[in-house]
Amino acid sequence: MLRLVALCAAGLAFAPAPAGALTWNEIDQADPYSESWSLPETAVSDAGQYAAWIEDGELVVATAPRFEVRRLLPAGGQPALSAIYPSPDGRTLFVVRGKYTGCRGAAACREEAIAAAKGEPPKSDSRQLLTVDVVSGKIELIASSTAVPKPLPFEKSLAFAPDGRAFAYAEGKMLYEFRAGTDGKWQRRALLESDDARHEASVRLSDISYSPDGSRVAFVSHRRAKQSYIAIVELDSLRSRYLKPGIFADTSPTWSRDSKRLAFLREPGNWTMKYRFTPATNVVPWSIMMAELRDDADRVATLWTAQRGPGGALALDRFKGQPLLWTRDDRLIFPWERTGWRALYAVPSSGGPATLLSSDRGEVSAVALNADGTRLLYESNVDDLAGVQLWDLPLDGRKARRLTRNVGIEQIPQFLSSGYVSYLADTAGRRPIRRVVIDSTGREHVLTPTSATAAKYSGVWQQFVQGRSVELKADDGFVSHHIVYQPRTPAPAGGYPVLVTSHGGPRERVMAGQSDYANFAQYAVSRGYLVVDINYRGSVGFGYAFRLAAEAGATGGSEVKDIAAVVRYLHGRADVDSKRIGIVGHSYGGHIVGLALTRLAEEFAAGASLFGVADWIVEMQKDETDYSDGSAPPVFMPLSERTRVDDLAFASSPAANIDRWRAPVLFTMGELDYAGHMESMIDLGYRLLDRGVPVDFYVKPEGKHDVFAETVVLDFFDRTLRR
Repeated sequence: MLRLVALCAAGLAFAPAPAGALTWNEIDQADPYSESWSLPETAVSDAGQYAAWIEDGELVVATAPRFEVRRLLPAGGQPALSAIYPSPDGRTLFVVRGKYTGCRGAAACREEAIAAAKGEPPKSDSRQLLTVDVVSGKIELIASSTAVPKPLPFEKSLAFAPDGRAFAYAEGKMLYEFRAGTDGKWQRRALLESDDARHEASVRLSDISYSPDGSRVAFVSHRRAKQSYIAIVELDSLRSRYLKPGIFADTSPTWSRDSKRLAFLREPGNWTMKYRFTPATNVVPWSIMMAELRDDADRVATLWTAQRGPGGALALDRFKGQPLLWTRDDRLIFPWERTGWRALYAVPSSGGPATLLSSDRGEVSAVALNADGTRLLYESNVDDLAGVQLWDLPLDGRKARRLTRNVGIEQIPQFLSSGYVSYLADTAGRRPIRRVVIDSTGREHVLTPTSATAAKYSGVWQQFVQGRSVELKADDGFVSHHIVYQPRTPAPAGGYPVLVTSHGGPRERVMAGQSDYANFAQYAVSRGYLVVDINYRGSVGFGYAFRLAAEAGATGGSEVKDIAAVVRYLHGRADVDSKRIGIVGHSYGGHIVGLALTRLAEEFAAGASLFGVADWIVEMQKDETDYSDGSAPPVFMPLSERTRVDDLAFASSPAANIDRWRAPVLFTMGELDYAGHMESMIDLGYRLLDRGVPVDFYVKPEGKHDVFAETVVLDFFDRTLRR
């Protein structure tokens, strides 16, 4: 008998929770990052001695020397703060209050269109840009509504002038600047001409930076054909120019300290034979370029080029911070994985061989350079592959020393003035991520949250269990690292039921307490499940060979070998019921779910694919049409080769192996997900129904590439694993 269950967002009947179990609402409210997991931000300036952040929509600041936490901008009935930017003057914060909700309904949108034609601000935009003096507490309104910058996160699309009296930001293909006049009032101006034909093919701008003397702004212009150019604007004349534009992807412009030179990274951009799963060894090596800026004609030349093989492709997956830094002793520092691990190297700005600076026994994932260019901080998993710690590297020839030795994860290093350092600390998911400042004496100051949320949910955090790392070896020798969350309650007579969770990407990394499933794991553990959050091959942080393993994804699905290693580990635990193992994954993780339920069908009793990959051919085609970096085999490829790629892609897809599929499955999807997942998942669902496999669907009409529905997912596993 065929079974199709269409679930809606409300009115569902859930299995009763065990006594004392946490509800999803408690966990969701206790962690503001549970909706879309990310690290909390801390605003610091390397010219100041403070740390600032947003807590419950209010501005909170801690200043030296005692770093006592105080509320500097309480809500007071005003809209919540949504963004914060530290000025390089060491005492001014720029904050955004309110948000743009967008018009809802045809009538409201028509009303906003009429208002816009009259030059009036939309009612749905309550944003204000304010300056706040950290010392005096003085507040000043800079801009309102549509005049407020809307920089994209992680795109470096807003930057300050060195004196803090101006900042530039990108919106679409346009570049704007706010500058303080002699009267202290801020004025906005466009730095590019909107009708300049040279900018017509631009899609977006990023990597904005002022020259140290404040006379120029550099930025990256991303183009329609997927290459990118370095551009410069002269601020006195507003004359703009591109630096030797071509067929490459030029990024990360970095200024010399005298403002006369500009270095940047160059890698292949619009390569006509590249598609999503092109082997990384078959690429033109990346380079560091050097531009000497002259009034008559700029001179651009190659300073250094990577070797082919490991490290030949620029590897910046999940790398935080500026990947190209210019030191006081005139060297350029950059990450490179020549030895198979992403480490830090330096090359003289005059050219020469690259010198290894950090250990290459682990991966560097973030770096910061102090204001005078003499000291580095970086985060790395050297000596602790399952975690991450901070390292301090003086640039005078001394070796790096480990700065943090706590139990857990230390990351996102930032410099304050006078040698102060801030970072984020997490104790294996037991409690919220903590902000920490190390002063010049080496003393650590924990910046304790003061919000009502922290007080209200401290009891919830104390119920969280610690995640423990396990290291497993697959049949082909690959070693993988996973996080296990075990209930505090003793295992029942038959053993714990198990949920295996699989991240998307695949260029992601799971650590204890830090992953898309960290909070879901606590939810499931409180209801009696043992949870294994997995790092399958393709994950970052474990070296070149693991990240770019052969025959993965659409080229064979070799990730199944890591899943098999997890299954063997579970079979070896006496406290696990190996007949009640379920697996859940989202996006690329849906591909992992499909591998488990087909190639290891006898090992898994149920699965949930959340807006997951079901057909690699459809996935790669949709990647192409939505302008993402991945793409289908290009039209320039010979037909015979395209056919081979497509045949292998389909053979690697869950849809190609449904004759082995036995376990019940839940599919969640959003109707506004344009990544191709909905179409291919519906097709896979009908194929499974035709074969008599129980299929549940959860469709969210307004959902995009984000439909998790934690309570629906766990209720599905309660019904299928605990019946």
